Order: sequence, then C-alpha cells, then structure tokens
Amino acid sequence: DLTNVRCFGERNGSAQVMVTGGTGAYTYQWSHDQNQSDPFVNNLPAGDHSVRILDENNCELTLNFTITEPALLAIEEVIATLVTCPGGSDGQLEALVTGGTTPYTFIWEENRSTSSLATGYAKGTYSVKVIDANGCEATNSQNVEEAIPKVILPNAFTPNGDRLNDTFGPTTPCDIVFRMEIYNRWGEVIFSTNHASTQWDGTFQGTPVKSGKYTYAASWVIEANNLLIKKSQRSEIQLIR
Repeated sequence: DLTNVRCFGERNGSAQVMVTGGTGAYTYQWSHDQNQSDPFVNNLPAGDHSVRILDENNCELTLNFTITEPALLAIEEVIATLVTCPGGSDGQLEALVTGGTTPYTFIWEENRSTSSLATGYAKGTYSVKVIDANGCEATNSQNVEEAIPKVILPNAFTPNGDRLNDTFGPTTPCDIVFRMEIYNRWGEVIFSTNHASTQWDGTFQGTPVKSGKYTYAASWVIEANNLLIKKSQRSEIQLIR
C-alpha cells in the first residue's frame, strides 16, 4: 500500500508491506533507511525504492516500488488589465497556474473571488495565493495600473439632430480636468466649458450658428499612475449642416 508525496519536494510518502507465506517472523530492509525494520515506513521522498523481506529461514523477497509527487505548484504569471480611467476601480487580475493537483482555490488580496480571475481593482499592487487539492500553496503579486486617457478632438461635426456626430468635444469617457473655448471668425467666444462631458451643440445663445470653420482652444490635465500630464491644442473645427 503506497501513499505518494503530497506536494513537490516534500518527504511525506509512505509504504506498507503485507506479506504471506514463508516461515516465522519477517524482517524488513528498506532501501532508503537500513535502520528501518518495520513493515510500514513514512517520510519517503519521491523516487524509486525497494524493500527486502527475509523470514526466519533467510528466504527472501525483494519488492520495488515508486513514490511519485505532483509537479511544482506555481503561479507562473498574473496578468493585469488596466483601470479604464484614473481613479476608477475596474482593473482585473488573472492568475496563470501550473503544477500541483487540481482543483485550485484562489485567495486574492482585497477581493472575494476564489477563481483565477478577480475584478474590481483600483490602482495598486495586489497579491494572490493558490491552494491546490492537496493543500499545497503558491503566491505571486502584480501591479494594477491606470490607462492614460486619449483625448481626441475631431475636425468636423454635423449638428443636425440625427444623434450621430451632433456635438463637438473630446472623445474620452474619463472625467479629466478639461477646458475649451470656441471662437467665431471675429475672435468672439461663442462656447466655453470646464467639463469634458459638456460639448458644443453648434449654437450660440440658443441659436444655431452657420456652417463653416470655427477656431477652438482646448487644454487638459491627466493624473494617472502618479504622473501629471498637461496638454493643450488649438485648431479649427468644421461645422457642417
């Protein structure tokens, strides 16, 4: 009767011999420990072993056996998905595990997930522990970073009420520090905003302006991953009706 090693590198395998026949009492000689004379041994490492059995007439029997062990349990990699916007909490972590004995259970830092995927993370460094069916453990950690928003200002829009390209403003879905002014051909400010989500609808004081080119000046500040990014842009927008 054999019991294999529980976790890679441990010495907790065991073997028990049950013998019939021969004469009188038996003696046992184990390959891993010549001082061991019992029919049961433990603390065996993985590998090939043997036991020599002699009876009172020195009749002998040799049995060969192998104790196995699972492959080393390891979290080879933790894959991080960026937080969509600075200050958000939609980052994800996924642990890639090899070795051990399935099924696995995962313990994530600051998360209740017990699977290989954990969601809802803000920027930071987080650890994960995996426990296999034999109770073997492995740990790893990964850093979750924030995506740096891309601020794109189109060069034309069509405020005709069809809900397609009806307004002009930055395309970023993130809440950033943003300011923009739009001027007519005489340099008069006809629209201004301090919010990226507030866009120009092609009107001035409630009245639609004419088709044509208008000048805008925009500036924004992004704070992500402990970086402060300041940018500005001055260009023209084509209003098409």
